[in-house]
Amino acid sequence: MKQTAQPQGEGYSLIGIGREPRDPNDMRYAEAISRALGLRPVLFHVSPPDEPLEEGKRLLTTARTMLSPEDVEVLHVEGNVVDEIVNELKSRPYQLLVMETSISDPDQPASQLSQRLANRAKVSVLLVRNPPQQIKEILICTGGHPESTRAVSLGIKLAQATKANATILHVASSTPSMYTGLPAIEEGLEQVLTRESPLANHLKEAASIAESAGVETKLELRHGVVTEEIIRACEIKPNDLVVIGAPKPGALIERLLLGRVAPQLITSNKCSTLIVRDNGA
Repeated sequence: MKQTAQPQGEGYSLIGIGREPRDPNDMRYAEAISRALGLRPVLFHVSPPDEPLEEGKRLLTTARTMLSPEDVEVLHVEGNVVDEIVNELKSRPYQLLVMETSISDPDQPASQLSQRLANRAKVSVLLVRNPPQQIKEILICTGGHPESTRAVSLGIKLAQATKANATILHVASSTPSMYTGLPAIEEGLEQVLTRESPLANHLKEAASIAESAGVETKLELRHGVVTEEIIRACEIKPNDLVVIGAPKPGALIERLLLGRVAPQLITSNKCSTLIVRDNGA
């Protein structure tokens, strides 16, 4: 079922519509993030073999009423949920996959389906959790290397579009600095910024991106296990969105340090998480 024609040269966000009832707040949040990124929302439902087609159409119609009257496309297919979503993501210039917009217990982790898709999708992925009425605080997590600049830039873009404040967080792990170039455990943020190091240069560049965008931003440095420190930062100061990059294949140490952070975060974090991929949003 397709209700609108596909425009040319436009980016899209694919919003998964499952069989559970939608949460209007979650749907509006998903649309707000999509619009802030300049993406056109596409509502997508996959009917498994045991679901009548009319039920799928009803679910999509109900979900559509929760969004703004602006142009939103609606797609309905039959088949395996994971396979059909992956195939659809390849069919046009999607930049974002949105999951977890159904009514659910906010204390429960993301569903197994969402976790599988977050790991398998080649585009950026947004998992919606406990969305606010208005986005005011965004936590941008950076690995402290040039590849993290895309996540920083995207997070700042969202903060600018939503008029939110941003915190750029780097967590220094306990891995020896000879392998990572990360600061020694005793170093604080001020000490790091006084050195001429890749991390210091990256953080200064991140601050410059925020300043150029007119976004009120602060830098934060924590030490410890990356996932634990991100969650702890969210517990100390509530955030409306956590933005984190997903590393592309490269050096082994990068995969060891960062490749598992995003999957761990989406199973533990209680606020919305945006996983940024280079060929995504």
